Amino acid sequence: MNHNALADAPLDDFPDLRSSANPTVKRVIALHKGARRRKAGVALVEGIKFVSDLADRPDRLDAVFWSEALLDRPGGEALLDKLDQAGVHATSVTPQLLSAMADTTTPQGVLAVVDCVPAPGDELLARPGPVLVLAGVQDPGNVGTLIRTAEAAGCAGVILDTDCADPTAPRATRASAGAVFRLPFARWNGGVEALAGLISEAGCTLCVADGKGTQIADLTDQLTGRLAWVVGGEGTGISDEWRAAADQVVALPMAGEASSLNVATAGALVLYWASG
Repeated sequence: MNHNALADAPLDDFPDLRSSANPTVKRVIALHKGARRRKAGVALVEGIKFVSDLADRPDRLDAVFWSEALLDRPGGEALLDKLDQAGVHATSVTPQLLSAMADTTTPQGVLAVVDCVPAPGDELLARPGPVLVLAGVQDPGNVGTLIRTAEAAGCAGVILDTDCADPTAPRATRASAGAVFRLPFARWNGGVEALAGLISEAGCTLCVADGKGTQIADLTDQLTGRLAWVVGGEGTGISDEWRAAADQVVALPMAGEASSLNVATAGALVLYWASG
């Protein structure tokens, strides 16, 4: 497939794709807003590695746009071949237009609109494996990192309350290294008591990570079976409501003058400590 020959063909056929006034382009740019992404059930993804991984799941790709800058990057032409073999149409646009559509300041020449619909909470809890619950984690990078860690730790999925950052935000999807498209996540707006009840019905022991809890080393014999771990927001930590709902309130050991850990670090430690 001669991609250099194809580079200008779509623009010749559809000259309005040279303009940000094109309806399709305007819809993609509107997806920079979280409310638009959530309503559409999609995320924006940039970069050769991410789009190449998603080409293995072509049903998830709603649209792919690329510019001639892609052909100057290692793996760029191979990516277009892979998309073509997967039956995914990739639309060529000008570099200026791709920059307008992209979230990053220096896009790699390719951008995709990807299906990213939350799973129902009860369906997620029906899957095997531990569960990670994020309560008020507001930094998109931490949300993405925690989803990535949850996938690596064999979790059934991640449940986020309404105070959490959007897992489809570009920073979150990048930090997740694509895990947000592979591991189910649920958005929960039904309150702590209702979610704690669902977690209990699913056969999970509800463990809340909190510095005021019992040291994790003293609970080794009790942290068995299927666990659901709750980690709190960067500034506010865990609420009294979550502490009251917990089967176990668990603390990690701290040395020196440290009083807390980054939430992504704490999440990784409790998931792996309990599984080890």
